[in-house]
Amino acid sequence: MFRNVSYHYKIPLSFSVVIILTGMIVTTALVWQTYENLRRDIFRNAVEVGAALSGTLQLSLKHDDVWRAYRLLADTGQAADRDGGLLLVVLDEEYKVFASNQPRQFPVLASLENLNPEFASLNKSLLQNNNNEARPIVQGATLWMYVVHPIHEYGARLGVLLIGYAHSQFLPRYYEIVWNVSISSLGVMLILLPLGWYLGKNMAEPLVELSNCMAMVGQIPPDEIEYNLKDADDEIGLLSTRFREMLEDLRIKQQFERQVLVSERLAAIGRMSAGVAHEINNPLGGMLNAINTFKQHRHEEGVPEKTLYLLERGLGQIQETVSALLVESIPESHPLSFQDVEDIRTLLHADINKKNINLVWENNLATPVSLPSTQIRQILMNLCLNALQAAPQESTVFCKVCAVEDENLLITVRNEGGNLDDESMELLFEPFAHNNTGGIGLGLWVTYQIVRQLGGEIVVNNQDGTVSFSVGISLNNP
Repeated sequence: MFRNVSYHYKIPLSFSVVIILTGMIVTTALVWQTYENLRRDIFRNAVEVGAALSGTLQLSLKHDDVWRAYRLLADTGQAADRDGGLLLVVLDEEYKVFASNQPRQFPVLASLENLNPEFASLNKSLLQNNNNEARPIVQGATLWMYVVHPIHEYGARLGVLLIGYAHSQFLPRYYEIVWNVSISSLGVMLILLPLGWYLGKNMAEPLVELSNCMAMVGQIPPDEIEYNLKDADDEIGLLSTRFREMLEDLRIKQQFERQVLVSERLAAIGRMSAGVAHEINNPLGGMLNAINTFKQHRHEEGVPEKTLYLLERGLGQIQETVSALLVESIPESHPLSFQDVEDIRTLLHADINKKNINLVWENNLATPVSLPSTQIRQILMNLCLNALQAAPQESTVFCKVCAVEDENLLITVRNEGGNLDDESMELLFEPFAHNNTGGIGLGLWVTYQIVRQLGGEIVVNNQDGTVSFSVGISLNNP
């Protein structure tokens, strides 16, 4: 889930988490080091106490002078600690109590293992680690810390001095140090967290702005995208440079597309003008012939009526051709209707007659659909002209326009001009691509651009000696 969070928050949060974890780790390390230092201090103090007492305790053990040993331990315990936090016990060679500063708890000749479970475990540790060096003994979860100091003479062990320190002796000092360390770490984190958040936001801002600008590509023209990032030598700076170059390329491409659209529009107008001229000249020629005939035979029976009929039919054909052309001059498109599609059929008559093409025309638009008529007419005109140009003499061209379940407009144009080779298929929708029809290769590219702008899809089926173009455009696009 954190993966989907914006870098505007992800980087500052990452900085904050790292600062908090670092503070916790450093605090824990300092607390642990403090505890270890206190333990080492206590151990050094116990070694000093044991070294100071061992000489006198040697004599007491050798002469079995329990009272003297007790007085020495009691005086030492009172001088070192008045709260009962220091335990001093002298054990003989068999680890039985010889003397202690707390005789009621540690009677003379008592065995440690018989006192309580804690001292039974302590006695076991003494038996397992029997050597002549002072050492600490860890007793698990206990309120005391013990140090064993051997008492020996000329290498012979006479007994051991067990020194116990209650945790209450050093815990207040330990807690005070821990409190000071925690407050210091918290203060440092309170300073570093806002600083880390500020630095993280500054680092994320270029990425966020770059992401926002990239999201606008394709939504608005490249000229309207405001991009204020500065170039630099780091990774974000290089991305910024490449993005600015991409925007410039898109601007050039957009200008090129506009020029190409204008060129193709003019070319289409030229082709339509030639077809319209042909469609108008044919009836005009017939009308002129009818008028000449009327001049020569106007007195003959039936000639005036026949001449009027021919003139009426010729003018009607001219009117039909001009009406089909009028839509192309209207800048605002109205919803596509049945008649709009029929007008394209009228404009194709010249090309159809030139090659004696059999045009199979299916116009199944029962009601107008919510698509701009001018763009759809241009798509249909381009596809039909390409099909007529590619079709051989006296072949068949199929064209179908229909609305499928009131959700999609489907346009299908098929010709029998043979299959396209692989190279032509790869460059089919490229501008100025080479073709075998004598065109400049812009018609299909313009068609593809219009279909894409309308949110549609164009599919080419190239098999069995025919080439079929299918265009599907949703009627529900905003």
